[in-house]
Amino acid sequence: QRQVLVHVCSVKVKGYRHAEHSPDAFHGVSCFDIESGEPLSHCGSFSAVFGDALCKLAQEDPSVCALTAAMSMGTGLCRFESTFPERFFDVGIAEGHAVTFASGLAKQGLRPVFAVYSTFLQRAYDQLLHDGALQNLPLVVAVDRAGFVGEDGATHHGLYDVAFCASIPNAQVWCVTAEEELRHWLAQSLQTQHNGITCLRYPRGCEGQLPTAFSPGFGSFDVYGDASATRAIVTYGRVFTYACKATEGLQNVKIIKLNRVLPIDLAAVEAVLVCEQIFFFEDGIRQGVVGERFGLHLLEHHFAGDFQLTAVEGFPRHAPVEELLAEYGLDAASIKRRLELGS
Repeated sequence: QRQVLVHVCSVKVKGYRHAEHSPDAFHGVSCFDIESGEPLSHCGSFSAVFGDALCKLAQEDPSVCALTAAMSMGTGLCRFESTFPERFFDVGIAEGHAVTFASGLAKQGLRPVFAVYSTFLQRAYDQLLHDGALQNLPLVVAVDRAGFVGEDGATHHGLYDVAFCASIPNAQVWCVTAEEELRHWLAQSLQTQHNGITCLRYPRGCEGQLPTAFSPGFGSFDVYGDASATRAIVTYGRVFTYACKATEGLQNVKIIKLNRVLPIDLAAVEAVLVCEQIFFFEDGIRQGVVGERFGLHLLEHHFAGDFQLTAVEGFPRHAPVEELLAEYGLDAASIKRRLELGS
């Protein structure tokens, strides 16, 4: 009888030469050509836009630095890593430490930006609360892969960040729909110091098909459609594009696009008080999302109409994003059907 330690050295993606040569690039993939290894879609990504924008800001401000928890490629920080190696910090798979480390940097007058997948940020909740927010430190968190992620798997859905950030005093959460918004709010977050947590939330992949009349206002919210309509959709981020498609050809409906979901701007609440019906659509967990808190404000303002919340319940399965959006009533067809039925 004796103890035996077996040390197994695995080779990631063994047997597929393209992935063996670039394992990071094949960590999470969409459809690709099996012969060449090249992706079939060549659209950009919010991650890449974020990385380029942060490099530009770092050129202008030597106090800007970036942190990752072993995800420099996934979060778009490879260029920052090579351009500003003395201001780039990879702490390994230790998201909690990343937030504490960023808090220390902020305490010394630097402007740290921690780029992290939404699903991994929940590992650092305690540090966000006690090491960052409680100390009133200006921390910027780039929350990548927010909402459904599809190909990355069931464990990677970014559905909980809005709900748990809602419990952090003085936290701000901005939700990105377009690349231009991400550039703007990242710059604003670093140039206008907010003594607390500032999260920039954006989905996996690139921006969706925006309506031709879309023009970001860069305020805390925007109103699209007939401002006097008595039915309103309240939504944000990626789901906004589906709401726009759903309302094509429909009468008496407007869309309140929340850019900042934390804290809720009471002017947005006032913009829908005259409505008879308000529909909330969110790609986040139902318990604790914006609709619950917005609904409370409505009740406090004696709203007499009807409001309904469509959000995610339970643990979504591993499936393509479009399939999950339809399953949870968040695609254009489902939103339109809900509006037509009125319930």
